Amino acid sequence: MTRTLRAAALTAAALSAVLALAGCAGPTPTPSATPDAATLRPTATAAPAAEPVDPLTTVTTLVARPEALELRDASGAVVASLDYTGSTDEAVATLSAVLGGAPAEEPYDGGNHFPPGVLYTWADAVELDERFYSEERRAELPFQVVWPRFAVSFTAATVDGMDLTTDTNVHVGDAYAALADQIDPDLWTCTGWAVEHVELPRDEYEPLKIGVGVTDWYYDPTGAWTQGSDVVVAITAPLSVADGCA
Repeated sequence: MTRTLRAAALTAAALSAVLALAGCAGPTPTPSATPDAATLRPTATAAPAAEPVDPLTTVTTLVARPEALELRDASGAVVASLDYTGSTDEAVATLSAVLGGAPAEEPYDGGNHFPPGVLYTWADAVELDERFYSEERRAELPFQVVWPRFAVSFTAATVDGMDLTTDTNVHVGDAYAALADQIDPDLWTCTGWAVEHVELPRDEYEPLKIGVGVTDWYYDPTGAWTQGSDVVVAITAPLSVADGCA
């Protein structure tokens, strides 16, 4: 082979090798996008909003106080307070919600010493006594609690597991002998003693005393209203408190 032909052959072989290498390498691949952290993070699902809790569902105790009926929870906190000079309709609705139903209703006529009214009773344990005093005359009183729009009474120690008591922890059924340290024998209501009272100042007179009373009066087998039980038969508020009963 001549030098010229050998050089041409070598050149052709080299060109073929270059083209072969170029074919093996192929085009440069385009890099794929890397997902960012926000894309990889799972989407959080919002928790459903908690249903609001009706405070009245937390009431465990009814407490008769001189100026209001307090509804307390298990910790002793006051959930609601029913002022005796406030709305009777609201008080009945609140107690119905707490005690699980509407009360029995018994209208009654007035007499020489008391106005007409309606007695609302839940489970023969809690009574709300609505009293129809003259609103015009009530407005003239220095303290309207003397003529409350309603009063309350407990005739049992509990109702459906709910405690019925006083701020001094007195219950229906407690022996009077056990209340000696809670009762001032000089402070009377018309049906017994006061286990708690407040004094409302008056300019020209002694302070007016309003309290929570306990009684040992009861209906005997003949149906007569009789005094003489050895235990607390009922707790009532508000009651006028004095040195004896006229």
